[in-house]
Amino acid sequence: MLMKHAQTGYLPHIDGLRAIAVLSVVFHHFNPEIFPGGYIGVDIFFVISGYLIAGIIKKEIEENRFSFVNFYERRVRRIFPALFSVLIFTIILSYYYLLPSDFIVTLRGLIGTLFFFSNLVFWKDLSEGYFAATDNGLIPLVHTWSLSVEEQFYLFFPLLLFFLYKFKFKVVSIVSSLILLFIISLFLSEYFIVDKPVAVFFLAPFRIWELLAGALLVFNIMPIVKNRVLNELLSMIAFSMIIYPSFFYNEVTKFPGISALLPVVGSAMIIQLGKSGNTFIKSILEIKLILFIGLISYSLYLWHWPILVFSKHLSINFPILNNIFALLIISIIVSSLSYLYIEQPFRGKEGLKFISRSRVFYYSGILVLILGIFSFYGILNNGLEKRFSTEVVNFDKARTPIAKYKKCNGIPNPDNWCVVGNKKNQPETIFFGDSHLLSWGYAIDEIFLDRNEGALLVPLAACPPFFDIIFSGTKFQKNQACVKRSKDLEDFLKTNKHIKNVVLVGIWPSYFRGWNSFTVEIEGIGKLKNELAAKEALLNTVEKINELNKNVILLGPVPVYEQSVPLAHANALIQKNKFDEGTLKSQIELNSIFYDYVNKNEKQLKFIDPLKWSCKLKCTTLVNGQSIYHDSNHLNRKGSLFFKEQFASELNVLLEK
Repeated sequence: MLMKHAQTGYLPHIDGLRAIAVLSVVFHHFNPEIFPGGYIGVDIFFVISGYLIAGIIKKEIEENRFSFVNFYERRVRRIFPALFSVLIFTIILSYYYLLPSDFIVTLRGLIGTLFFFSNLVFWKDLSEGYFAATDNGLIPLVHTWSLSVEEQFYLFFPLLLFFLYKFKFKVVSIVSSLILLFIISLFLSEYFIVDKPVAVFFLAPFRIWELLAGALLVFNIMPIVKNRVLNELLSMIAFSMIIYPSFFYNEVTKFPGISALLPVVGSAMIIQLGKSGNTFIKSILEIKLILFIGLISYSLYLWHWPILVFSKHLSINFPILNNIFALLIISIIVSSLSYLYIEQPFRGKEGLKFISRSRVFYYSGILVLILGIFSFYGILNNGLEKRFSTEVVNFDKARTPIAKYKKCNGIPNPDNWCVVGNKKNQPETIFFGDSHLLSWGYAIDEIFLDRNEGALLVPLAACPPFFDIIFSGTKFQKNQACVKRSKDLEDFLKTNKHIKNVVLVGIWPSYFRGWNSFTVEIEGIGKLKNELAAKEALLNTVEKINELNKNVILLGPVPVYEQSVPLAHANALIQKNKFDEGTLKSQIELNSIFYDYVNKNEKQLKFIDPLKWSCKLKCTTLVNGQSIYHDSNHLNRKGSLFFKEQFASELNVLLEK
């Protein structure tokens, strides 16, 4: 027999909807290729939460028995037991396995989680996007941002509703006020989604409309549908509105904003239509297994992400943790135990017998104090770096991107493009590329100093160095910067007679294997997308530059790895293992589509192949015990300069004077 939450007017289909929400998020995190838009599960949770909380507050206010103390006691009983368990588990494993930089971000997140502003912490920590020194996939508490958004809503909304009722506002006025807030929040979300995408994702003012969508349901703004056929049809439509985005939204979807209306409205419709009678969709949502997933959804949401994060560290010695199905089973088992033996004892009438109100607040306060003090201590002591050897700490420090050429990234005005080498001499060579050009900047600067020449750097991270781009987007580039940069460079080459050489630099596996999303429109061919576009786009770019009587040189890829190289070396040391650096053969296989293209067009291309220098018997990732990468695919300053001589010897032969 399934246990259900002790609440008046229990609606089983809402637990079913919870299951859809949490499974969307979990499947997205475990397999983003199949569920690229599964992040919309959080938005479903927001709608459910807004509906349930508003319903409780409204009912108690109307019955003249609402108490802020009672309300927040229920929230503490609901949220803290499982949350504290996850936090303690996370801190213990973080102490042993997280490198100092990741540990500091985790501790900041822990403080934010304890005081419900972790969304502000992660907004700040991840606001630099592409150039963030840490990877949110390695931070075990990053998912707590949504709890903070909800709790911030719980601070604001009960006060608002209480005073609206206290000052005798009519129901129509209350509803109008909530609709106005809904519209303002949605407008702000859509208005800032392009220029401030990280802020819109994390911050409550841009998300409150989603919770209000649920809250408005308790004021019966949607009618009860009595016609069975119409109810079935609308339920199908609503269900498709939450399923479709899970599969067809992705990292380049402008989200939230208007695009979030689909899952938000769909969720609200399912909640309302489920009260109108039985439908096929409602019967699916009330299947016992789905109901159970819904009941454990809070614990599953909390536990699955730390389990996934630490599996990346522990899989070195426990390969089974690379198995997504195994991680899913572990997450469900742990979450079930958490629900049954940690969540449930604190809730409802039995929870009041188990532990009194005063003790709930007292012990919660003690735990917040202890965890908070530990967090501040860890942050002030450099992430407790003495836990590890000097070698491990140095690997961690190597993960911070050197910012020397960051200022050159995405400069819109050609008059301000970066000049390296001898800046006094007018550049005759231009380097056109993505973030890999930034990595090579150190070597390029010294090469052109030796040549007593200047060179222009025109990099834009996550943007393919192609002409005729009409769209390009990743989680790092969601605006039209790529399109503009492509057009600006082509126009610049048409009018600038001094430029004789154009060097194309990119992370070619991303473009030739479809890892980056972009579209080109080539005259005589039409529109092409992603990997289908890469071959034609590169050839088209080379041909156009040649037609302008410029000399084109293609710089091939450096070795690319699945995980951060310095992180992998550090983890291997911690766990007394060794990082597999790979071979020339394995890297050529990874880049096989690109190399097939180069070999097919070798007569039209002047090609420099860094794999020849960096992979002999094995690929080189360390020099004198220090990493030459700062992540999985970008050389750092040491790496760039280590290959300078080989780069210079080939480049100097191919450059035209």
